[in-house]
Amino acid sequence: MRVGLAIALGLLVACSTPSMPADGGADAEPRPHDAGADTGFDAAALGSCDLAAPPTFSVAAHTRLSTGEALADRDFYVLTAIEALPGVMAALRADSSVAAIAMTRDGALHAADVASCDAACVRGALVRTDDAAAIDATISALRAASLLDDVASEMRASLSFERFVERGDDDTTLVRTALTEALRDLASALDVYAIGELAAATRTSTVHDVAIVAAPGTLAWWQPLLRVTSAAMIADGRDEAVRYEPLDTGENASAIAAIATTNFASFPYVAILVPGQGPTDATTALNPSGAARCDLAVARYRAGLAPFLLLSGGHVHPDRTRFSEAIEMKRYLMTTYGVPESAILVDPYARHTTTNLRNAVRELFAYGAPTTGHVLIVTDLFQSAYIASPGFGTRCDDELFYRPFAGLQVLTTTDTCMTMAPASLTIAASDPLDP
Repeated sequence: MRVGLAIALGLLVACSTPSMPADGGADAEPRPHDAGADTGFDAAALGSCDLAAPPTFSVAAHTRLSTGEALADRDFYVLTAIEALPGVMAALRADSSVAAIAMTRDGALHAADVASCDAACVRGALVRTDDAAAIDATISALRAASLLDDVASEMRASLSFERFVERGDDDTTLVRTALTEALRDLASALDVYAIGELAAATRTSTVHDVAIVAAPGTLAWWQPLLRVTSAAMIADGRDEAVRYEPLDTGENASAIAAIATTNFASFPYVAILVPGQGPTDATTALNPSGAARCDLAVARYRAGLAPFLLLSGGHVHPDRTRFSEAIEMKRYLMTTYGVPESAILVDPYARHTTTNLRNAVRELFAYGAPTTGHVLIVTDLFQSAYIASPGFGTRCDDELFYRPFAGLQVLTTTDTCMTMAPASLTIAASDPLDP
């Protein structure tokens, strides 16, 4: 097989899939293997992972703030921190510079004749050219009220900005960078979902209902754009980023409980990551290639290589499919092989191979698995070759701005060992369906 072909085909196997309802009849405890099962898999042939363990990363328990708008809270947490932290909004409203910017933007929105406003008019009323000045005024107001540290501390504690924390951003730089990216990504999402996909009448009513009628004259300078974009995504049916929340008390509850009592030292790997592959038609629930990846992975699970299978993939192919790759793979493993639900973690959000790895790291860190442990990635030989290629690392750099792995080691044509990078915890709404 030519490597060029493998890499080209690997580009087509980005994963995605949402979660399925829990099976109450599943076994309560994870099983390292099924006694007597004949899988035809020789674990010794896999060899060992020789990657050095990265430094221990501490993940402290933290309750995230909420505005009551799940999609906005997940995609744009810097704005949630500002809106939900005690005293912050009052301080901003009391600041004359910030209040003036909000008044000007509110006036522009009300001056637009929303009933007859076309797409360009809507965008012009919501996406302004003075974001940098608005951000600077906001930071100055926070500093003057001695609240900048509170906002930055909440951002750091949430772990949603770990990429910026790792590079040593001070409070001002952290907040400014996060706000700049949030406004950029909000404008992009508005273009795609409110302007590009919503019917004109729905777009008009959305702007009218959430930005004009709901809070006349009281919105902070960023809130019209935030509210309209979030409401437009929901109206457009693009709620994938929160469709399975809360995962920790839903799809993943059984496995999370098992993690707390698992002796990870008894296994060579923390988990076996299986990227999904979406079908090409709207009626097929599980792509045969996705099932084949599960077949490979369950053999390794039964051989005792890891206590958990981590299935990754969202609603990706075809667009707006009702089937989640991760959930359908979970269903397949439970019904075909009897794998207990307590041994299965799902990531129903990933939309690319890059985010398969990123989201897997996020879950393992968040759920208390050892942060220095190795993860075994099991997939077909084409995607394996792609993950091992220099181009994959470059794509991570270009799209995520970091690599979700501290190290990668090829073991076989279908098996790759990975160590995990804390930067994966960073939330990035450049893809608001899988931030």
